[in-house]
Amino acid sequence: MKEHQKSLQWLHSICVYSLASFLFLLDQWSKRWIVDHFAYGESRLAIEPFLYFTHVRNIGAAFSFFQGQMLALSAVALIVSIGIIVYERRLPDD
Repeated sequence: MKEHQKSLQWLHSICVYSLASFLFLLDQWSKRWIVDHFAYGESRLAIEPFLYFTHVRNIGAAFSFFQGQMLALSAVALIVSIGIIVYERRLPDD
């Protein structure tokens, strides 16, 4: 029974990390696509009337925190990512 639980836990971890990786790559691809296909400030309707895509620039995090400090922002992102992975691995087995 323990071996089966370990297999399920391993599968769960693979699914979580795969989903996170996919969403990260989709986010990066969509940003690159907007930069390549939209003029700065241009907005296009995607799903009326709820979703518009607009080319804007924000070189910091939310609300422009860490603006112009890419190394510091990258360090914070790395620390948070490691913390999430460590936390996920320490969750109790169900």
